Amino acid sequence: MTAAQIVFGTARLSVRRFVAGDEAALASLLLDPATTEFLALPPISGVRHVQAILAESIAAYAEETGPRAYAVELQADGQLVGFCASHPDGGGAIEIMYALGRAMWGQGLGWELARALTHHCEEQFPGKAISAYVVGENAASIRILEKLAFRNLGWSEHQGFAGPVLRYERSPP
Repeated sequence: MTAAQIVFGTARLSVRRFVAGDEAALASLLLDPATTEFLALPPISGVRHVQAILAESIAAYAEETGPRAYAVELQADGQLVGFCASHPDGGGAIEIMYALGRAMWGQGLGWELARALTHHCEEQFPGKAISAYVVGENAASIRILEKLAFRNLGWSEHQGFAGPVLRYERSPP
């Protein structure tokens, strides 16, 4: 991976734009119910659906505004191990989401990724609050957001989730 392709990173992770060659690794993540259990995604129906998601993500890079989805790689070996995204939430804040494959859980990488994504959004969108929506059963993400000084604003409806979710928000620095 060249430095020009990296959007931001951490000590152990590189976050970059998706490329067409990410199809197999992204499919392995999106087709794993453990990885997508707490995400606001429609059920992924198979590889063709993953291809469409990947093509849509790549096409969005040409737009000035709108959602930005990124691949998350281990710096050590370049393995695609997760994904993250940000977009305006319609209420003036920038919404973030992040997910790592289950083999990466329990290593502090979720916190590392969420911290870097939050800081990236604060740099890209100065003066904007950062928001995240979390299923109440997702204790790991709740801990991560609270550690990053996100405030729990209570239960909310959010497109893509089957029921109410917790809305978290971090005020601009």
